[in-house]
Amino acid sequence: MKRTYLIDAAACVLLSVVVWLLYGKILRLWWMYDDANHIHDAVLHRWFEYFTNDRLWLSMPNRLFTPILSASYDGELSLFGLNARAWYLTQLAWLVVDALSLFALLRLWMSTAMSATGALMFISGVPVAAMAAQLMVMHYWQSIALIALSTLTFVLAMRRSQWMAYVSAVLYLFAMLAKEIAVPLPLLLVFIPEGDARKRIRALVPHVVALGMYAVWRTAMLHTPFGGYGWAVPNVFGLIASLPLKIALALGASAVVMLIGVIAAMRTRRGAVLVAIGLLIAIAPIAPMSAHMQERLALGAWLCLTIAFTFGVTAFRPAIGACLIVSALAVVIITNRQGWSLEFDSAFRMSSEARAFFALRSNDLLRAPLVPPAAMSEMRWLKEDRQGKQRGAGWFYDDIFLCEGHGAGRRIWQYEDSVQRVVEITSRVQSIARRYCGAVRNTAPLIAEFHHRNGTLAWRFGPYSDGSWRVLIGDAQQAFDVPREDAFRLGDLNGIALRIRYQSPQQWVTYSPEITLDFQHHPDALWHR
Repeated sequence: MKRTYLIDAAACVLLSVVVWLLYGKILRLWWMYDDANHIHDAVLHRWFEYFTNDRLWLSMPNRLFTPILSASYDGELSLFGLNARAWYLTQLAWLVVDALSLFALLRLWMSTAMSATGALMFISGVPVAAMAAQLMVMHYWQSIALIALSTLTFVLAMRRSQWMAYVSAVLYLFAMLAKEIAVPLPLLLVFIPEGDARKRIRALVPHVVALGMYAVWRTAMLHTPFGGYGWAVPNVFGLIASLPLKIALALGASAVVMLIGVIAAMRTRRGAVLVAIGLLIAIAPIAPMSAHMQERLALGAWLCLTIAFTFGVTAFRPAIGACLIVSALAVVIITNRQGWSLEFDSAFRMSSEARAFFALRSNDLLRAPLVPPAAMSEMRWLKEDRQGKQRGAGWFYDDIFLCEGHGAGRRIWQYEDSVQRVVEITSRVQSIARRYCGAVRNTAPLIAEFHHRNGTLAWRFGPYSDGSWRVLIGDAQQAFDVPREDAFRLGDLNGIALRIRYQSPQQWVTYSPEITLDFQHHPDALWHR
């Protein structure tokens, strides 16, 4: 028994080291994405308000209820201040907790080696690599750890003491408060191969109570049981039907090489039911957000596939199983490194741009940052209001800013891939502007059709069916590359002023003038030239 514990401990140490080796570079990063926004909220509110203040949640456009994420930012700000390295070290710790929680769960049914394999494959997956550098997604790591621990304690309730079901239910409640991906968990627990059906159903009663508490809590905070954000969904069933292919493409070769093990896990009726339900509850909640698929949306499916593969491999002879494991691990690690390289390069650029922006003076501008537009506004708050640094520095996302003379007399800075830092390009701005502005066709035909309904703005641009489209807001301080035809939930906005940019395959561009949309009085609008 003592030897078994030592082997398990060694596996835990190994998994922790692997997490460090895979993602330790995040300690070089700085603030990105929504970090400054969450820090802003943490400055304005006390941690308990995220659990009790409905006005706080109603003021947010996304209608999501994730109080543990917000409270985590509040806690880390209190502990670490604006020491970004400590925040990223905490991110690494959460990744380790995820790996160890999954290892502990799998260890209930299989050997140390197989349990470590499953945990290693999950933590090395493409979705994890795509998200590891983003502090704003720590609630995914929290929820996954809590889901694993809730499942573990539920199994212990079946094997040992019924009171563990209450511990499992509490963990389940916290998992939902971290991220709503945990909501369908009881659908899986009712089918796990532990105890008889009556005992499992009885143990799930506290979970049903926890789900009811969460539903009432969420409704009280959001004034609706539902939520969501981003792209509108015209055809939910069509999106669900297309999700398996989207997830397969997001996971790439990793999913293909694991297919044999997953199929083997479905060799029994119970195994097939568990895999099917696991995939269903992993992908159904993400359908409304999958119109524009991102790797992080495949995280739940990756977790399900990893567990199914690990169980499925045990059905083969040891030699064949070992070959499958080695092959799968090799492919997963290779795809991890490829995806991680791209993700880290983007994250490093955003971090460099944010650091440089904090050092810019009042006459300086940052050209075409990779940092998202809304994040730049919050970066300005963090720089000027929170840290009291020099005011007045700005940024622009589109070179029409230069064509219209807004950069005259200003120093311009830009991230250069060749040197991996932000450098001054003021001496090159005139030639950049001359080349770009010369490609602008001010009289080219352009059509923009808008329809606003229930907080959602739908559009259709034309007359071109190819090329690319961009929406500009302000003096190019915000820019969003968008499809020619789509819809986006804007929340309670009464109107918006924007410009449309079209870029042809031949690289010439044209812009609309600023179009002012009044959603209250004119929900339908048509502009053309």
